Amino acid sequence: MAITGIDAPPTADIRTVETGLVLSVSPAAFTSPETLAETAEAPIRIVVTAEKTPEDLQDVPISITALTEQAIADANINSLEEIAANAPNFSVFQFGSRAFTNYSIRGLGNSNFLSRDAVGFYVDGVPYDWAAFIDFDLPNLERVEILRGPQSILYGRNAQAGVINLITRQPTNELEFNSVASYGSYHDRDLRVSISGPLVENELFYQLSGSYAARDGYTVNTVLDEDVDYQSGRTGRAQLLWTPSDNWEISFNAYVDDYSDGGYALAFLDQADPFEVEQTFNGNFDRTTNTQALRLSYNNPDFEVTSITARRFSQSESLFDADASAADIFRIRNDFESTLWSQELRLQSPAEGDRLEWIVGGYFESRAFSNDEAQIFGDDAASLGGAPGAILTHGDVDETTLAAFGQVSYRLNDALTVTGGLR
Repeated sequence: MAITGIDAPPTADIRTVETGLVLSVSPAAFTSPETLAETAEAPIRIVVTAEKTPEDLQDVPISITALTEQAIADANINSLEEIAANAPNFSVFQFGSRAFTNYSIRGLGNSNFLSRDAVGFYVDGVPYDWAAFIDFDLPNLERVEILRGPQSILYGRNAQAGVINLITRQPTNELEFNSVASYGSYHDRDLRVSISGPLVENELFYQLSGSYAARDGYTVNTVLDEDVDYQSGRTGRAQLLWTPSDNWEISFNAYVDDYSDGGYALAFLDQADPFEVEQTFNGNFDRTTNTQALRLSYNNPDFEVTSITARRFSQSESLFDADASAADIFRIRNDFESTLWSQELRLQSPAEGDRLEWIVGGYFESRAFSNDEAQIFGDDAASLGGAPGAILTHGDVDETTLAAFGQVSYRLNDALTVTGGLR
C-alpha cells in the first residue's frame, strides 16, 4: 500500500485490536500524532433502525449501506439518484423526466409500470408508493439506510428486493437556522432553508424547511427552438415534536411537493446530435403530493409501543409527443391520482434489551389509485392510414392490506444470534 501526501507526508498509525490491525492515516498538516492517537481510541458508531429499533450497524444481520448525516452533507445528497450513486447494488434511472423512475436493488425493481414492486421506500416510517411519485427533493436528511435482500417480515409485500429508509432530522431544543444556495450550468439554481427550535423549552419543538430547485433543459426542440426537458420544483416541510414526559414522544410531520417539468425529449439513437429533437410540441409533467403523519411512541423499561398513522395524496399530469417527429401524429396524456392511508402499530422489547429481543405488530393500508389516459391522433395521422381523434381510457384500483407480523431474536453469545419471524 502506498499513501502519498500533497504538501507533506501523511501521518500514519497502526494499532492492534481483537480482530486484527487498524491502519489510520491523516494529513500531517492538520492532525498531530497525539490527537490521532486520541481519536483512534474512539470508534465510529453508526446507529440504524433497520429492524425497527436503534441498533449498532455492526450488530444488524442484514446487508446494509448506511449514509450518515456527515456523509450526506459531504456528497451533497438531495435525491434518490444521488443516494444510488453512493450505494452499491442500488440503482435509479430516469427516462429524461420525473414522470417515471426505474429503480432496483440487486437487479430486482419496478419492472411493471402500474404494479407495486419489489423495493419499499419509507420516509420516517411512512410508506411512499409508486414510481411516478417517489422522485422528490430530499432536504434535511439525517440518515439513509439501504437494506439489501428480502425484508418482508417487518416491511411487507413490497420489500422482496430490499428497503430504502430515509430518516429526516428531528427538531432541536436550540434555535438553528441553515441556508444553502447554489448556481450551475444550464441555469441550475438551488435554494434550501430550514429553521428549528423550541416552542416550549425541553418539551415542544418545531422545524420548518423548504427548497426550490430549477434548471433549463439539456435538449433543444429545433422545431420550436425551445428547451424540452427543463425542471422546476418546490418543497415544504413542517415538523412538531412533543415530549410531555420521559416516556412519551409525539411527532407530527407534514410534507408538500410541487413540480412543473417539461416533457420527454425523445431522440433516436442514430441521430447526429442526441441533444436535439424535432417535436410538434414540448409536452409537460406536473406533480403535486402532500403527506401527513402522526407518530406516537411510549417507552418504559419493559416494552415500547409505537403507532404511525399516515395519509399521502399524489397527483400527476403528463403530456408528451409519442411519435418523436415534426409531424403531428400521436400524443399520449396520462393523469394519475393516488390516496394512501396507512396505520402501523407495534409492541416490542426495549431498545437496550438483554439477550432476547422481540417485536409484534399489525399493519393496515388502504389505497385508491386512478388513471386517465388519452391516446391522441393528430392531423398528420392520416399519412399512416389513421384519422384524427382520441382513445380515452379510465382505470381504478382499490386495495386494502391487512398484516400481522412478529420477529424474535436470541443472542446465544457475542458472535451468534438466532432470529425467527413470520408475517
